[in-house]
Amino acid sequence: MSKSRYRISRRNRAVIGGVIIALGSIYALAVSYNIPGAELLWFLVGSALVLLAAMLAAMMLVLLIKGLGLMWRKLLPGSAPSASRDNASKDHDS
Repeated sequence: MSKSRYRISRRNRAVIGGVIIALGSIYALAVSYNIPGAELLWFLVGSALVLLAAMLAAMMLVLLIKGLGLMWRKLLPGSAPSASRDNASKDHDS
């Protein structure tokens, strides 16, 4: 395995390369279809807001599911698999 002469990790270089390719593609589209800069900017802002909304919705869904699971375990402590293992180990100890 050869060492890179740059001090940037391979993953970061891949991300930077992907961003540069994406920006170049957007620039090529804007030039070829004569899209005004302001319209392109609003498209990018709108896309970023949709991505942010999707990320927030996913985070809220995960928090809701984890919270329901936590409440379920607190309300019904006997149904948790770890509780049955604890009781079984106590029986073997005595």
